[in-house]
Amino acid sequence: GTVAAAPGAAVTASVGGAAASLDDVVFGEVWLCSGQSNMAFLLENAFDGAAEARRADLFPAIRYATVAKVTADAPQADAPMRQNWSVGSSA
Repeated sequence: GTVAAAPGAAVTASVGGAAASLDDVVFGEVWLCSGQSNMAFLLENAFDGAAEARRADLFPAIRYATVAKVTADAPQADAPMRQNWSVGSSA
């Protein structure tokens, strides 16, 4: 599988005289998980979860995000974020 390189890179795109930059960008796989009640299960409640959470600093290339729980009658073009993409931390 693809392994992201850490730390994240700065990426700049420009067209004409306009430019936009993003910092701490990582390229790699994105896994989306949804639809099951166990997706709401917190790591801290898992067997040895506190020890695993303390190890989060060992994996700086892993990013995570949380999408808000919403109900819709039709497919949506965007997902409202509850927490934007972040680097895991033991703090």
